[in-house]
Amino acid sequence: MGTLMDLPLSVPVVAGWGFWLATGLVLLVWARRAREADLRYEGIRSVARPVAPRPRSSERVARQASAPSDAFSELQAMLEPEPDLSAGRREND
Repeated sequence: MGTLMDLPLSVPVVAGWGFWLATGLVLLVWARRAREADLRYEGIRSVARPVAPRPRSSERVARQASAPSDAFSELQAMLEPEPDLSAGRREND
């Protein structure tokens, strides 16, 4: 009879542990599926866009030297109005 009296107190504890374990199992399955999906996505992405091989560090790429430009002359060229070429024309031309 004493075990029947203790049973109502142990039911919530057992239910709590069961819920805790079931939640952990669901999270474990979800994490595995997410990892597998990421691996599949990486495989598809690497096949879809192959990456060009990188040049060796010993190989130097020849860069074209650009002429140094003056920032103020570029600004002045942008701010100057374009010449009006239609001013010297007649209507019938």
